[in-house]
Formats: sequence, C-alpha cells, structure tokens
Amino acid sequence: MNCDTGEVTAPVKVLDVTGAPSPEATVTATNVDDGRSASGVTNGAGVYVVSSTLGPGIVRVVATLNDFTSNEGQFTVTASDCTPTVSPSQLVLQLK
Repeated sequence: MNCDTGEVTAPVKVLDVTGAPSPEATVTATNVDDGRSASGVTNGAGVYVVSSTLGPGIVRVVATLNDFTSNEGQFTVTASDCTPTVSPSQLVLQLK
C-alpha cells in the first residue's frame, strides 16, 4: 500500500475582516515538500473542507477573496498504518 495516496480531510473556516464567516473565499492548500495542492470555495458558513490526497507532510493553507488575503495557516498530515491524521483538526483563517 502506498501511504502517499491517503486522503486528507480538514475543514478550514474563513473569516472576513470583521470576524464574520466569509462565503465564496478561495482556499488553497499546498504540501510544502512536493507541491501537491487542492483548492476550492467556502460555503455560506465560510467553511471549505480540504479533501484531497496531499500525502504526509506539512500543508500550508491560505484564503483569498477579492483584494483580501488571509494569514497563512498550516496543518500536518501524518500516516500511521497508511491512514492519514490531520493536526490541528480545523483551521481558522482571517482575511485582512
């Protein structure tokens, strides 16, 4: 079994400059080691669930909406018995 193909699932909540949920923000998650990435758009509650095969390693996450960009967040994907675990289990990013 190839542990690099484990699927990652990690919710990312995006807040606008006032701290309210930000629908329609684009979230991009990128594995720092190999450049694999996944992106999508937040729902009405400002949440996008990263669900992709980003593999083990550090994954950097950023959100954008119009001229606003969030702080950079990150989560770590580890694989035990080829089952990926994500830490932290949810990221919160705020646009600025």
